[in-house]
Amino acid sequence: MKILHIAPIKFQKKSKFDMTGYFSPEGISNSVTSLAEAQMRNGKKVGIISSFKSEKVVSENIYWEELINVLSCFFLFIKTLKVFGKPDVLHIHDIYNLRQLFFSLFYIILGVKIFISPRGSFSEVALSRSKIKKQFFLFFFRIYTFFIYSFSALNVEEKKQIRKMFKKKKIIIIGNGCNLDEDRIRRLNKVFLKKNKTEIITVGFLGRFDVTIKGLDCLLRAYKAYQENSKKLKVNLCFIGEHRSKEIDSEIFFNKMKNEMVYPNKFFVKNSIYGEEKWHELARFDLLALPSRSEGMPNVVLEAMSIGIPCMVSPHTNMKEIISNSNSGWVVETDQKEIETFFHFLDDIQKSDLLGKGKNAKNFLKDNLTWDKIAKLDYLEK
Repeated sequence: MKILHIAPIKFQKKSKFDMTGYFSPEGISNSVTSLAEAQMRNGKKVGIISSFKSEKVVSENIYWEELINVLSCFFLFIKTLKVFGKPDVLHIHDIYNLRQLFFSLFYIILGVKIFISPRGSFSEVALSRSKIKKQFFLFFFRIYTFFIYSFSALNVEEKKQIRKMFKKKKIIIIGNGCNLDEDRIRRLNKVFLKKNKTEIITVGFLGRFDVTIKGLDCLLRAYKAYQENSKKLKVNLCFIGEHRSKEIDSEIFFNKMKNEMVYPNKFFVKNSIYGEEKWHELARFDLLALPSRSEGMPNVVLEAMSIGIPCMVSPHTNMKEIISNSNSGWVVETDQKEIETFFHFLDDIQKSDLLGKGKNAKNFLKDNLTWDKIAKLDYLEK
């Protein structure tokens, strides 16, 4: 089978002398390239068209081109058809990139089966943002969908979101995954041994500081209230990521909340980190918190699970079923009172309870959510 992906891949080198670098924090770049690599290992011929300028970050055996503007669509189509050939499947990731949709029209004419991954774009919260602009776009998008073969949902919850809008369209599920790296886990063993010697529970958030979408307003207000009411104060809160100013300026908000805390020294904020340093910091968390109001299928939860970190997620992360079925954490609503209650609950549990949930997380991911297992899913299976 020939599979051609088109996605907004963003990868930046550290410098012109250092080929290592980092993906965009949105997660789509990492997940699409990882899926393509795993599909290649599974015997499929795979290509990627990046709709953003990016360093090539995949195997030489994977076809790679960049689609920089609409004017180059036809010429890139001809080149790709000549070099890569006619694909069996064109998998489009992200619905709001017009270059990608325009490029796909040539493949529709060619009779190629088109699959579209909305990646959380049809959640209620996502649709409510820039509502008029999105309604205008979706009017034309509905016409476009008459010509596609299927949607590709990341999980059962996203499939339900898509089904509300497109009641008769075929929907398959091809989710995100994460590779279980036993060598990495061994390297992190000292971090686990050190943190498990203390009763302090570090609850961590890692990602973009989008205050509203990620539910960080509820998380911080709940933690402030917990500090005011807790008699044990076992919980520290640590944020790692990059500040955002859209809607709510996260830096201003964080500073305000810290100044209002009874114990500001128990709240930590660190800049974005990548590579092995990121894994080292993630391993220092006793629990990952993601109280988002909207997600597709967050990579950070899968990464935490892969090294044995339990997670607290909201139902809107689309990870509710996975966390519940694997007994690898807790599902808590994006609500200040409920999150505060959860912090108090952590005051009364033992580190061994967290370690047990973390072990469940790692085993579940190994059995169900590695990229090699995801890559075996058949687009065209009846």
